[in-house]
Amino acid sequence: MTSVTCPVCQRADPVGAHCPGCGWLLSAGPWVGAPTAARVRSFETAFAAACRTWDLAAAAVAAGYPDAGDPVRFGRMVERARGPEPEQSDLRAAVDAAAGRRQELGTVGDAIGPALLTGATIIDIGPGGITEAELEPDDLGRPRLTDLVHHTWQSLGLPADDDQARLALATGSATVEPDWPADAIVLNRLAGWRTADAMVADRPNTHRVRGNEPAVDHDLVHDLALALPQRHACGLVLIDVAADGRTSTVTHPLFPRGATALDSQEAVVRIGAPSQSTSVLIAVVAGPPGTPPWRCAPISTSSCELTPDRQHVVRVRLTGPCQVEIVEPRTEPDQWAVDTWPASLERVPPRYRRHDHAVDLVVAIELGRNGFRTRQELTLDLFDSIEREHPDPATVRIAVLGYSDHKGRDPQQVLTVQEFGPLNLAREFVDGLHGTPVVEQWAAPVEDALWAAASLPWRPVPRTLVLLGSRPPHPTDLGRGRAPSCPNRHRWNDLLTSLDRDEVHRVAVWDQPPWWTPHDEPSGQASATWAALSSPRTPLRADWATADRLAAEARVLGRAGPATTMPFPLTRVAQDR
Repeated sequence: MTSVTCPVCQRADPVGAHCPGCGWLLSAGPWVGAPTAARVRSFETAFAAACRTWDLAAAAVAAGYPDAGDPVRFGRMVERARGPEPEQSDLRAAVDAAAGRRQELGTVGDAIGPALLTGATIIDIGPGGITEAELEPDDLGRPRLTDLVHHTWQSLGLPADDDQARLALATGSATVEPDWPADAIVLNRLAGWRTADAMVADRPNTHRVRGNEPAVDHDLVHDLALALPQRHACGLVLIDVAADGRTSTVTHPLFPRGATALDSQEAVVRIGAPSQSTSVLIAVVAGPPGTPPWRCAPISTSSCELTPDRQHVVRVRLTGPCQVEIVEPRTEPDQWAVDTWPASLERVPPRYRRHDHAVDLVVAIELGRNGFRTRQELTLDLFDSIEREHPDPATVRIAVLGYSDHKGRDPQQVLTVQEFGPLNLAREFVDGLHGTPVVEQWAAPVEDALWAAASLPWRPVPRTLVLLGSRPPHPTDLGRGRAPSCPNRHRWNDLLTSLDRDEVHRVAVWDQPPWWTPHDEPSGQASATWAALSSPRTPLRADWATADRLAAEARVLGRAGPATTMPFPLTRVAQDR
């Protein structure tokens, strides 16, 4: 069977008396007799005009009109048109015709916006070819483009000459057989181009969009995601330091679940810089509210150098769902921290120790008259040694606990207390102490002083407790020893465990009581108890202890003990000088 082709638009097998593509009359008559010369001339004129009109309209479309018309390309294509040389009015009519066929076009954002949350295959048909991409959200709901592939029209079998390929697309003389998923979102930027219209004719999820709409690429997806609500909350990882120096890693809220980049203002967080010269990690994580940092996903990690021991401001901008930009301070990206998360959290020490000379010192002094003057003078000499030898005495805080004997078996206060303060106040306090009567010769309320020391507000700095006494604490077991148990029910061995847990270094200065002898059982128990009160288990003998030796043993002359390095900023400055 012989195939029929429209002589004007080259449409194959047109149906009907008029070509459905261009409207050219395909059959008429019958007429009797041969056509007259006038009828032949009329036909030739009409045919030439129809071909010219069709070719000019195709040239206008192929040149990008009405959205992004290229007059230079249009001029080249007009030279390929059949028929007589066109007038300016013919060219304007061709451009107007192209505009008339391109009404009610949508935007790329409207077409693919709903798929940002669910994912889809995107097919983008444009003048340069066909782009295929997979749009899919990651585990945090951030849309991503993957498998982005562009096929030029030439790679799909169209002519190598770009103008010729465009004309073939516009006129429909080119044929492309698509092989796309049935549910793919198709963007047709060539609405009115016969080949492109034929490719998408049976695809319901096709969107006719303007030719000058932005290309489907990573930048477009980022811009569209600005209005996308985020699936999880975002927070800044910080270290909270308790008064006793214990650390806990927390997440400071930045942007809640459902926030969008378009509607969110910059988040401002005031943080504290640890006392170290090494950099810290500015880390933003995402996860459900209340999720600990190690179970969240890192979305931004960067290193930053902060002035130690100062408050700083962190400004964070939401740039998309679970995507942020650190505006302030200046940072350097640290991809290793993202790739190895939560390894950085494992570097948070259980306790914070400053990188300076700060020290907290508590002096517990027995006030019983036996040997009190010696203990008092050694304490004052210790303060003089600190003032003389410490590189920065202003960083030393001192508390003093004077303990006198229990009077009776009822619970009672036996402590005279000077809270943590500067060295000069501690010196004035000790200088004003006076000896008190010895009521119980076998024991003194050391345990009350231990209880008070364990209850003081220590800073996260090296800590030392100096005990100066003669008699051991009251026994913890009823019926053991010659002295009764503590009326206040304090157990000295349990309190030592508490102080050890708080990493309080202990030094004991022991002046042996008058009843002490080298070999009897009470003296042996007293020696063992005073050994336990000191760490290491060797108390200093009061009769040969010096202030300088005591200061060295107590580690109160600066840089006492190892400092710790914090990988993240602090929730606040951990110590005010």
